[in-house]
Amino acid sequence: MATSTRKSSPTKQPAPSPKQKATVSRKKVVKSTSASPSSTIPLLGTPGSKQSRLLALLQSSNGATLAQMADTTGWQAHSIRGCISAVFRKRLGLNVQCSPSDTGRVYRIIAAS
Repeated sequence: MATSTRKSSPTKQPAPSPKQKATVSRKKVVKSTSASPSSTIPLLGTPGSKQSRLLALLQSSNGATLAQMADTTGWQAHSIRGCISAVFRKRLGLNVQCSPSDTGRVYRIIAAS
């Protein structure tokens, strides 16, 4: 008489709740404490990070093109524009101006008027 062996079906893990899916870690924004004119622009979490390098490029008087920012960070153009929009403009409240030039569009941070 042959005995049949049945394989048990694998148990499924419960799906994560929407509350667990929505949990996203965010970097803290550290504000500068020096009394210099650049103290109005807060520092980003880690010195030398890609976002802080972008911020340094945008703070220069000449500004920076997308190509220069892409070379600095290794990001694609849409990621750079997203960082400018979400982090610099919305989260930090900086006035980032984009103007056309011979070499392409130049982005720079302008002092609030």
